[in-house]
Amino acid sequence: MLRWIHVLVLLSFFFGCTARQYPTPEGLPEGLPAAYEVEVLDEGASVQGWWELFGDRELVFLVEEALRRNYDIREAFARLEAAAADFGSVRAGELPDLTMTGEVGQQRTRNSETGQTRSSERYNTFLAASYEVDLWGRVAAASAAEGERFRASREDLESAAMTVAATVAEVWVARKQTLAHIDLVRVQLEEEKALLSIEEARFVSGMSSALDVLRQKETVLATTARLPDLKAELRLQQHRLALLTGRAASGFRVGEDVSGDALVTVPLPATGLPLELLEQRPDIRAAHARLVASGWDLEATKALRLPKLTLSARAGLTAAGMSLLGEGWLLDAAADMALPLFDGGRRRANIDRSGAIVRERVAVFERTVMTAVKEVEDALAREERQEALVRETSLRLDAARITLEEAMRRYHWGDNNFDAVLTARTRIRDLEERIVEQQASRIQARIALYRALGGQWWQHLPVYVYEDE
Repeated sequence: MLRWIHVLVLLSFFFGCTARQYPTPEGLPEGLPAAYEVEVLDEGASVQGWWELFGDRELVFLVEEALRRNYDIREAFARLEAAAADFGSVRAGELPDLTMTGEVGQQRTRNSETGQTRSSERYNTFLAASYEVDLWGRVAAASAAEGERFRASREDLESAAMTVAATVAEVWVARKQTLAHIDLVRVQLEEEKALLSIEEARFVSGMSSALDVLRQKETVLATTARLPDLKAELRLQQHRLALLTGRAASGFRVGEDVSGDALVTVPLPATGLPLELLEQRPDIRAAHARLVASGWDLEATKALRLPKLTLSARAGLTAAGMSLLGEGWLLDAAADMALPLFDGGRRRANIDRSGAIVRERVAVFERTVMTAVKEVEDALAREERQEALVRETSLRLDAARITLEEAMRRYHWGDNNFDAVLTARTRIRDLEERIVEQQASRIQARIALYRALGGQWWQHLPVYVYEDE
């Protein structure tokens, strides 16, 4: 009997250790372009830690706090820990299962004829082992599938970090835009008040009408009324930053008294080629890992239709052995072979289901790749468009200021057409606000470009990210 067990063990070692690898999909998703449609002159900036390029310590602090405390990241990290535990649990199936049991008992019997009572005690210790011989690679395939799912969870954590960092930067830019609008409105308010004083003086001297004075007062009031809305928007943006950094909105304060600085444009990153996104984007890496995992699941499901070999052994020491220094040993060894014969088509249906999941994962992977390329193309198109809009609006603003100077000169020299002055000032205010919005939109487009290009994110996370197994 032991001879056959040795033979089975050697065969199981040979078959179980045969290298198996699920082949990754050959080729690239159909329609993947060789280059991006929009070309911009990049400045070669690295996508790693791109938020530091703004040179703003407040932004760096906010991003680091978000990467450390954000709820989405903490949730993704918890899922990663669960995936690591699942991986470890499945890998345990590649090793024998060893169990030790102990038994203590006492028995009393009474002789009805003599009336004597006899007591006996038993002490038994057993060590049981069982091991499924991985003849067809089912256990190895299941372990490989769980390993890929673990890697996908790690990439999900990096995707969450990428999204959170970009969202914090976008809200920070929006806050800078609101602060710039507040500064702009305050300057405009002072200018409108100065013009109102001029109109009142001209009215006293008979050079202006009461209608002109009233219209200017209305302009002053309308400009003043814009400040509360802007300050309320500033508070809402601050509340959103609080949530992103995992803090309560009521106790969160960040740069409330800081005026709107000039919106700094960070350098353009090296965009590379669409093909490089397959390695740069964590969501693509996650989709690919899940695709490979589904392939391993299919291999494991196919192996369930094949014979299953289980080796088991049981050794123990009885009470006699304990009392006689080792003469009561018990050894039991067995090899069980199970061959599925009929299951009503259940295993075949499971194989079909696993195959369908593989095809689903292929579609998800290809869609993720194409979506990533689209996001880069969109960001490049927005970058190109916003750059042109800022230039155009700057030229229009220069022309509007020249028009206002001419209108004011004529008005001071006796031309009573105050409408020309009001029209020119209104146009300037609109263009000044528009250029602030366009500058912010240009920076938002650049942030979106950095976000779309992906990169390695685990080094920016202040949590331990598991290394490759």
